[in-house]
Amino acid sequence: MTFCGIILLWEIAGLVGKGPKCMELYINKQNSWPLSQWLRYELGRQPANTKLSSNKTVRRVRVRGGNVKWRALRLHTGNYSWGSEAVTRKTRLLDVVYNASNNELVRTQTLVKGAIVQVDAAPFKQ
Repeated sequence: MTFCGIILLWEIAGLVGKGPKCMELYINKQNSWPLSQWLRYELGRQPANTKLSSNKTVRRVRVRGGNVKWRALRLHTGNYSWGSEAVTRKTRLLDVVYNASNNELVRTQTLVKGAIVQVDAAPFKQ
């Protein structure tokens, strides 16, 4: 597609003044999508950014179909397994030690998938 063709398609689609991401979405939806509004099922939400804290905070989130999800904002316990011993126990979280994706997540004590955390060993000693 030439540059003039892109500009023309941009004007036909009513995308003047909108960003390039809008054009990409329009092309990917086979030029049939009205760009005046987003559709409800395409809704995205902010990440939970669950923090390590002494008090537990879990919020209720209404999702599509009237269903409910629970979003953990602050936690101090977790269900962890010891693979070689084949045991799983609910234990207290002590510290976020390492995160391969971002050091900022370690500094802010954010709990994410793949984070290395230090746990209390007492439940595993039984």
